[in-house]
Amino acid sequence: MAYTLQHSSREQLDMLTNILASLGSTECDLIIVSKEGRKVFMHKKVLCIFSRTFPSLLSSVSSCEYDLVSLSVDASFQAINNMITVISSGIATITKEEELVDMVEAAELFGIDMENSDIEFKKSVEAVRS
Repeated sequence: MAYTLQHSSREQLDMLTNILASLGSTECDLIIVSKEGRKVFMHKKVLCIFSRTFPSLLSSVSSCEYDLVSLSVDASFQAINNMITVISSGIATITKEEELVDMVEAAELFGIDMENSDIEFKKSVEAVRS
């Protein structure tokens, strides 16, 4: 006989929110360098929660676990920033379809699957009038 125990979606979200909030009071230990050379600072643990590949990358280099890590990626600063916003807060407002595609592609570079994400499309009053 087997039992399955599962948190409710709300409980899961509350736990994740608490974890992310507690990380906010610590220094960032990961620098992501965009293709423009701009730097984004974040926590390795946040990326490890959502990434299929990042934890094994970190463990393959033992010094990476505790040291400040810098990682250059072929993604725009905006795409990286949007990705981090989505994984840390659950939502990002993206104004252009191209930015959305770029964010999904940036997430793929980190082994983060965004395919099951909900997309809500809103038009401004000005866009509806034109």
